[in-house]
Amino acid sequence: MTRRIAEVSGAMGLLAASALLVGAQGPPPRTMPDVTPSVSINVTGSYGGGSISSIAFGTKDWYESLMFVGDTGDRNICMGGTTGSRVGTAVLPPGQRPVLIWRVAARLESFDGATAVIGVRWSREVFGNDIQPAGPFEGQFTWRVSEGSFRTLDFVRQTPAAVDGCDTMGVELRYRAPGPEELREAALGYDVWLVQRMPSGERRTRRLQTSAQQGTAVSFALPTVGLDMPPRPDGSAAVLDLRVTGHLTGRVRRDGRIDLAVDAGRMVGVRGSNLMSGNSGRTQLTVAENETVEFQPPPIQGDNDGPFADVLRAAPTAIRVRARRLW
Repeated sequence: MTRRIAEVSGAMGLLAASALLVGAQGPPPRTMPDVTPSVSINVTGSYGGGSISSIAFGTKDWYESLMFVGDTGDRNICMGGTTGSRVGTAVLPPGQRPVLIWRVAARLESFDGATAVIGVRWSREVFGNDIQPAGPFEGQFTWRVSEGSFRTLDFVRQTPAAVDGCDTMGVELRYRAPGPEELREAALGYDVWLVQRMPSGERRTRRLQTSAQQGTAVSFALPTVGLDMPPRPDGSAAVLDLRVTGHLTGRVRRDGRIDLAVDAGRMVGVRGSNLMSGNSGRTQLTVAENETVEFQPPPIQGDNDGPFADVLRAAPTAIRVRARRLW
């Protein structure tokens, strides 16, 4: 459930199944956020290095990045680079003799201001029999994404490794939607509250404050809360530990409103068992500065709270978030 404590604007709730809107002042103007959908293509290896290419979608044309890795002379896959252009025209720089080539093409099919649909086509070409999988490969898919989404595209291993500690290489796609250049150095401050109702009816509140640069995710971790469980068959007492963590990503619009993404999860486990289970989810919405919104985390298991359902039903958890621009 997503609950607005102050003024209401449009929301897409992913942390919960329904929305309860409080204090609405009428629908906001239907303006698009000032963002540019983009995809970064990251090639990284076991040695920690890699190369990055980025596609910013200015049109709905196909854009292509060519990622090349290694040299067929010494078989060293720790080296590599990238080049990009419109589809069909990306070529290797002169003098390159790669062990691997990945071609990744992407096209923006739609964008509603929060969610993008991107078409992806990619291929892998291998030179030599020490790379697994060894054969060429082509694939394509439609990728529905929101801020922070990522996807592993491919992963290969060199056997035996030509260089110690450098035997794997992978390709990952990451989606971003940068804001206006003039707001690049804006910073946001966040207040986060845990509002936990206890089985006794008491309500406990914990608060933290944090900050981050425009479009940058910042993590939060709220204090663990202990909930008394029903007595065990042998009469002994047990406590259920509940912990909420997550991260926030905010972006200031030109009109002063803030695009906010809240990723939050709840972990629970019997104290002393060293075993915990949980679930997490994401909500994206646009808020006014200093507006407070409240979220309820998703169930622990699928559509229920598993073996802890009775305890958690009597002790609902909520998270409140408020964002403001610092500069």
